Amino acid sequence: MGRWYVKAGIIILCLVGAEKLLGYACKQMVAHQKSGEYFLLYNRVIKSQPELVFVGSSRCAGHYNSDSLSRWMRKPVINDGAQGIGLAYYNGILAMLIENNPKLKTVVLDLRPIELSLPPEAGELQRLYTLLPYSGQLREYIERESPNEKYKLALSSLYPFNGKIIELIKGMKSGKKDQNVTGFTPYIRHENMLPEYNVPTEGNLLSSNFRLLDQFVATCKKHNVKLMIAVSPFYGNVKQTKTLPFLKKYCQQNNIEFHDYSSDISFLSKQNLFFDFNHLNGSGANLYTKKFYEEVLSLESAKR
Repeated sequence: MGRWYVKAGIIILCLVGAEKLLGYACKQMVAHQKSGEYFLLYNRVIKSQPELVFVGSSRCAGHYNSDSLSRWMRKPVINDGAQGIGLAYYNGILAMLIENNPKLKTVVLDLRPIELSLPPEAGELQRLYTLLPYSGQLREYIERESPNEKYKLALSSLYPFNGKIIELIKGMKSGKKDQNVTGFTPYIRHENMLPEYNVPTEGNLLSSNFRLLDQFVATCKKHNVKLMIAVSPFYGNVKQTKTLPFLKKYCQQNNIEFHDYSSDISFLSKQNLFFDFNHLNGSGANLYTKKFYEEVLSLESAKR
């Protein structure tokens, strides 16, 4: 009976060792995914070496044809747009891109017309946790944004994979790799939309979003990465939002290129080019990508 504490210590050490071993196994599963969300995320952010990256929401994912741009520009281009995320997520993606990709030269941050009034999406940073073992910069960023996470991450190697293990196993078993590594996700069908539609009433701009935008800009400047901010086409008139005039003034003050296509007449109220009020369809995206290339990216390349 006097040695119970020795047995307890051995059991605890075995449990800690097993937990760390499982955490290591999960890390290896991320690197060996064959399909699914984590395969795409790992390959776009950690493994690929693009010179040009688009970062933003689902509008970004569906509005910039990275495959066409790669052909036209003769350089690797990745679209890192994702659904249901905001500026906190964008900063996490940027931290990993800069840490893992010395070839990165330009980032286009595609913002929604009401971006700066949108509160953070619940759990948006947790979507990046599977990449924590591959990025010290991401870990530092998350610990700054969510101090309590520092202790959880220190105590558990499995914590970054909480609730994701089943999906990781499924991604390992798939026999065919996803081909959409460059990130462009076109919207095919479209809804019947009213000829006139204005963006919903925008709330107050949030100071937390100002801070996150400042952080994104500062990171690009620190690492000599050129930043452009763009607002891609919207079905209805969004000129009355608070975000757009703020962005225009902000970019002027910080010497950032700002390209506002939100109410471009080539797209405004044209149902055949939209999937829904917020998203271009595939045809609209191809038209916009070509326009953005000819009016922005090709001119930028000519400067260099």
